[in-house]
Amino acid sequence: MTIYKDFKEALGSIEANLRDNGDKVGNTTELVGLNYTVIYPRLEDLSPHQPWANIEFEDRISFEPRNPGNSWKELPDVWEPMMEESKSPGNIKAFSYTYAERMAYHLGEVLAELRRDSTSRQAYLAIWNPAVDVFRLGYRRVPCTLGYQFFIRDNFLRLHYLQRSSNFLRHFQDDLYLALKLQHWVADQVGIKPSSFSHWIGSLHIFTGGGYKHEQ
Repeated sequence: MTIYKDFKEALGSIEANLRDNGDKVGNTTELVGLNYTVIYPRLEDLSPHQPWANIEFEDRISFEPRNPGNSWKELPDVWEPMMEESKSPGNIKAFSYTYAERMAYHLGEVLAELRRDSTSRQAYLAIWNPAVDVFRLGYRRVPCTLGYQFFIRDNFLRLHYLQRSSNFLRHFQDDLYLALKLQHWVADQVGIKPSSFSHWIGSLHIFTGGGYKHEQ
């Protein structure tokens, strides 16, 4: 595992590693099994797509299963092609899943566990759902995030972010920002300060010729 002081250092190093050492896989350059920790993670060191990222975050912590939610309207060229015809009244388009849906009924349990036991190793917020997502492989949008594990150690909140896949140029800083913002929010909810940010990602990639494709 590589340890970085902050995200500015991490992003530069990871990009160089990806471009210099990534393997050619189809129409991508890819690093597999990237694992690192940022000791002093700061939101201001990241450049997500705004205002999309903050609106998306509000959807995610709403405790409501919002689908399609509100954030997609800020980047319709990215997100609208991923929508599907809904079976709901009015046939409103929606996503095959949203983070708000996956988090709505379990985020409160994670907060309760952290408040109950400050030494817990069970405060895990799962996004990937094996009962659903494995049946969408290859033809449906499935979560790029697997889950978030929270630890209170030395009276600080640490985060271990587990991710299946991310497009470095198009989504990576959005993913990091939303995970770090969640860490800060959870820390505030349980009355402590956030500390280090650890990240494992199965596939970090750039598409040949620019990397701005939507598929992950």
